[in-house]
Parts: sequence; C-alpha cells; structure tokens
Amino acid sequence: MKLVNVNDASKEKLEGFVRAFELMGETTIPGGSCIENAEDLGAWLAQCRLNEWEETVAIGLVPAMVYVAVDDEDEIVGIANLRLRLNEFLLNFGGHIGYSIHPQKRGQGYGREMLKYVLKCARDFSIDEVLITCDDDNFGSQKVIEANGGVLENVVQNEDVKTCRYWIR
Repeated sequence: MKLVNVNDASKEKLEGFVRAFELMGETTIPGGSCIENAEDLGAWLAQCRLNEWEETVAIGLVPAMVYVAVDDEDEIVGIANLRLRLNEFLLNFGGHIGYSIHPQKRGQGYGREMLKYVLKCARDFSIDEVLITCDDDNFGSQKVIEANGGVLENVVQNEDVKTCRYWIR
C-alpha cells in the first residue's frame, strides 16, 4: 500500500470508491472532505487543491491535505484528510486526521497502515501532537488509533454522538 495526494488518483476510481459507500447505505465518508456530496469530481479536486493553502482555503475550514491509499493494483483502499491546524470544532470533535477505509477492505489492516503513513505526513508538516477522534461505537477505528500510539484523553458529547478524543505524541 502507498499514500498519494488525491490529485494523483483517477476520477473513475474515486467515483468507484464513493459508490462502494453508497451501496453499503453509508451516507458519509469520514475524512473524505465531503467527496460524497460532490456533483462534479473535477470541481471537488480543484477545491481540495485550494484548501491546501491558508490564503485559499474555503471559509470556515482549515488548510488540509487529502490523500488516498492505494494497494498494489492501484485500487483505492482508503481516503484521509490531514488538517494542518485545528479550529474550535476540530479541537473538540474532528481532530487533525480523518480517514475512511473502503467498505470491502475493512478489517484487513489497511486502516492501521494508512494512519501510520498520514502520521508521517503530519510530522513532515511539523505537527508533533496529533489529535484523532472517532465515534465511541467505532471500535475498528479505536483499535487503529490505539495501534498507532493513540492515548484516549476523553469522550465528549456532540448532539447525540459521543466522540472519543485520542492524542498521538
């Protein structure tokens, strides 16, 4: 598996990735920079590029890098969003890193490996203390975060969802 900038992924494979979530009845793709809402992947990719920089990031967002994890056959197994700084919402509920694994690839170690690579990217951006969150009932994500050194700080309530807040130092 390797991690590449989202701009290096084909639109067709990104569309297939989104379709896999839709087929599972999943309406959101955590860490996917709202790709599930994109009517035009070209425009979505252009916005991802703009969101990489403080000067051009969309209002209300923070600068972020979007990556895809691809396997040896160059198929997308996951998507990740590395936020380069935190705002108040991210500090409480979203964290520096969000990620999703292709529904058919879950439970195969891709999440653990992908998070390891994204943590290296965070270090490259001088983010030495990384906050990662997940829902309190997402046991798979909890295992992935803990396997990468995540230490649970607390669990916070956001509307009707409880969010686990992990730090990796």
